[in-house]
Amino acid sequence: MQDQDLDSEPRSTEELPEWNFDGSSTMQSEGSNSDMYLVPAAMFWDPFHKEPNKLVFYEVLKCNHNPEEADLRYTCKRIIDMVSTQHPWFGMEQKYSLMGTDGHPFGWPSNGFPGPQGPCYCGVGADRSYGRDMMKVHYRACLPTGVKITGTALTV
Repeated sequence: MQDQDLDSEPRSTEELPEWNFDGSSTMQSEGSNSDMYLVPAAMFWDPFHKEPNKLVFYEVLKCNHNPEEADLRYTCKRIIDMVSTQHPWFGMEQKYSLMGTDGHPFGWPSNGFPGPQGPCYCGVGADRSYGRDMMKVHYRACLPTGVKITGTALTV
């Protein structure tokens, strides 16, 4: 997450600057052509810092301004645009993996692993799904922003 101050509150992604970064440090490019670009794709109000703060989703482009291969939003948007008259439904599932201070997933025994899947698969059971309250708070904070989350999963 990167903070940036602007001189005025943007009303659309067109009013936001394009960013660049060194893709070799993120292993997204080689050192000889390492410039990568972040182009604003969507903007939402920030439920954590409130107005006038914004959350921005960016497209990742290579030095030649072509989409970066791992950025699948570009391909997804192209496909959605091709079938837009059919009113496709698209959303994202937010997955959460919470780590404890001991380096193990939150709620795991510090000297081992939890039992086999079954009772704790996909966070079933309030007494087995450690961190569920944090997941719910984040999910509920995203809903009024306009971020379309269609489901959540807490991995244990």
